[in-house]
Amino acid sequence: MDAPPSPNLVPPVALIIPPPGMRHVDYLRLAFPPSHQEALDGDYQTHGAICFPVADMRKDGAIDRVRGYWLIAGRERRTGEIRVFESGEFLVVGDLISDFGAVQAMGSWRVFTRIFGQYGTSAWWFIGDEETTRPYRMDLYRHEGVRPKPAFVQLISASPVEGAARVFAMGEAGMIRVPAGGDLAKAIRAAQPDTPEMLALSALAIGFSEKRK
Repeated sequence: MDAPPSPNLVPPVALIIPPPGMRHVDYLRLAFPPSHQEALDGDYQTHGAICFPVADMRKDGAIDRVRGYWLIAGRERRTGEIRVFESGEFLVVGDLISDFGAVQAMGSWRVFTRIFGQYGTSAWWFIGDEETTRPYRMDLYRHEGVRPKPAFVQLISASPVEGAARVFAMGEAGMIRVPAGGDLAKAIRAAQPDTPEMLALSALAIGFSEKRK
């Protein structure tokens, strides 16, 4: 299930829409740096998955911290394998600025604009309640720095347990790869379906399972 950590660190340097000789606009050609440890160049269906901020709970029932998680992945046309290229935590949409003008926390709005430029998608799957995720989604729609505006698709019938089971099954079959040693690999080993990492991975697995090739 694990892949070398470099896909999480080195974004593609070229994006061709659609690939030469192909008329299927669902697929994009990603070209990675020549120095990359593994040949990732290929034709991909790219898509994002996100867990909007939720509370991490301690064993005693108290809230540890609140955070969200995003990831960007692609399904390779030839093999059908799903590769997670990048991922990360987030808390707020806009930057948190102190009274002295210093940036206390970087907002997630930059991620959405950059992902579109590098991976050619503004579509994001998520598992979560419509009302509790609405403030974050509306903040992203309204933020002037986000171009184009993201399209969030709620997986209404999906549950965290169902999603985690799908992730494990696809991982055992070698159909989903995450960077080795990273947050996602650790979350999979911990086997807790309601963490932000697993909720984002679950949305990815279910979303691609329902999306046509």
